Amino acid sequence: MRSPLVRRSRGRSLGLALAWTLALVLGATTASAVSAPQAVAASAVSGSRPKISDKTPRVGQTLSVVRGTWTPSSAAFSYQWYLDSVAIEGADASTYTVLPTDLGHRLKVSVTGQAEGLTSLTRTSYSTYKVARGYFTKPPLTIDDTTPVVDQVLTATVGTWKPSPERVSYQWYKVSSSGKTYKLYGATDSTYTVPAAVKGYQLKVKIWASGTGYYTRSVTSARTSKVVQHSFSSKPAPSITGTASLGSTLTADPGTWVPLADKLAYQWKRSGSAISGATGSTYTVTDADLGARVTVTVTATRSGYATAAVTSAAVTPLGPTSDLHVGTFNLSGMNNDSKASGDQEVWAKRMPRVVAQILGEQSDVVGLQEAYQGTTYPQYTQLRDALNDAGGTYQVTDLDKTTSAATRIIYNTSTVKLLTHGAYVYNAQTAGKTPRYLVWATFRQLSNGKEFFFADTHLDPYTVASKEAEWWELVKKIPQLNTGNLPVVSVGDFNASKFTSYTAQLLPAMKAAGFGDVMNQEYTVNPPKGIRAESVVNGWINSFNDFRRDVTQYAYETRRDKIGNGIDWIFATNSLRVKQWKVVIDFNPTTLQINGVIPSDHNMISAIIVL
Repeated sequence: MRSPLVRRSRGRSLGLALAWTLALVLGATTASAVSAPQAVAASAVSGSRPKISDKTPRVGQTLSVVRGTWTPSSAAFSYQWYLDSVAIEGADASTYTVLPTDLGHRLKVSVTGQAEGLTSLTRTSYSTYKVARGYFTKPPLTIDDTTPVVDQVLTATVGTWKPSPERVSYQWYKVSSSGKTYKLYGATDSTYTVPAAVKGYQLKVKIWASGTGYYTRSVTSARTSKVVQHSFSSKPAPSITGTASLGSTLTADPGTWVPLADKLAYQWKRSGSAISGATGSTYTVTDADLGARVTVTVTATRSGYATAAVTSAAVTPLGPTSDLHVGTFNLSGMNNDSKASGDQEVWAKRMPRVVAQILGEQSDVVGLQEAYQGTTYPQYTQLRDALNDAGGTYQVTDLDKTTSAATRIIYNTSTVKLLTHGAYVYNAQTAGKTPRYLVWATFRQLSNGKEFFFADTHLDPYTVASKEAEWWELVKKIPQLNTGNLPVVSVGDFNASKFTSYTAQLLPAMKAAGFGDVMNQEYTVNPPKGIRAESVVNGWINSFNDFRRDVTQYAYETRRDKIGNGIDWIFATNSLRVKQWKVVIDFNPTTLQINGVIPSDHNMISAIIVL
């Protein structure tokens, strides 16, 4: 069967032939008397199927219509884009930008051609493949400074993403010399403050862009050079100016740092520990500082430089001078109670008199000898408890029964503070006898903060050789133990008087070592010359009484300008002022008899010294 288009063509040919035949029959004389027949005009617009510029569209891509050939050429066109088979509202242009919501769907477009007097024609394209995810266009990424230093703030600068992403994230990295990359945890902002921990590494930053319908895309910067950290070329030790005394103001001079620091921070310290709140360039001395080592630490910071801290030399604030009451007391050990008879009482009866004398002298520190340790309740502990029961505040430097036998130091915790202590056992000893010790401690006077070294001993009473050798050891050992070069007070029962032959060498040796006798006694010289003590009380009485009530048996009763031949001594740094030296004894000045219970076979010796 032939198509209508074809049938219409054949009819028009037959009509033309008939017309020419009729003209000939009628005898028309010229061909011009008959006009040629006119072609019939088209009744509708015609055109080819349109195409879409890319049949594999992606989100964000702009598609366009390829119309093909249409007749007449003057036809006007309109468009409609479809998602699958549903018309997209407003999508009526010759181009269409693929939306994220189109992801996974197919697109097509219809073109409608219109011309005056003709029937319009609509042709629709074939559908595309399903819409795929789009790609962000990578922008350039740089770091604002490619030669970073510690403490510097770096900024990542990125160009324009196309299209604009919904989300952007950052991650900074460090790169080792071998090229290994490490994530810097927490460094997820557009800026990064360079810490000292990344010194020697290169840095880089990576940015990710993401959005609905798009593949996540990243861009990475070039590496910086290695991070460097500078050091101050000059870090001066600060100095402290001002008078180091109670209530005075100390000022820290930080010196000149090179280069200049951005910030200087101050911390004042007392004996190495930070003083709370003392963080300014000035500091006011308090009671707690007296005798302590006060320093200031200055910490300098500067961007790109290693933080540096330097501490000043110490100053030691001191309060006003005050008296230091010291003494030495051989208690006569309670292990001798079995021998008690006559005027020799047992320790339990003697102890209250000992307590009364120590408290009566307002003693700050006392060296004890024969404070018997060989019992569950040592004699020195009993004495401490009795002193405190009587209103005192005393303590023993070391309560361990094994440390220094019966040689101990007791001190008033209300007036002095114990800093360090120890015991040295002499090399020279008498075989089979109780070991002999040099017991020592350092203290600080609470009233003024001044520190001193205190030593106590009880030399061997059995052999002259051991006793003399121990004394020579003491002369050498005290300077070694006194590491702070503090003022020295050395007391004890030396079992030798100024008439003992070897004191001819040892008394000058003590003085030469820096701590001579506070009475300035010399071998066989009596009365002594140039007595250091400004006041002498009962000086004509010996220190050893042997439990004899009659004072005249051990004293220069008729020559009270002389000094008793005591074996209990007090030595002190040669430069110290000695206000008083005293033989502590309670006797009737008329009868010269000791009153009441005799405290010990030794009289206590006390001294008042000014540090």
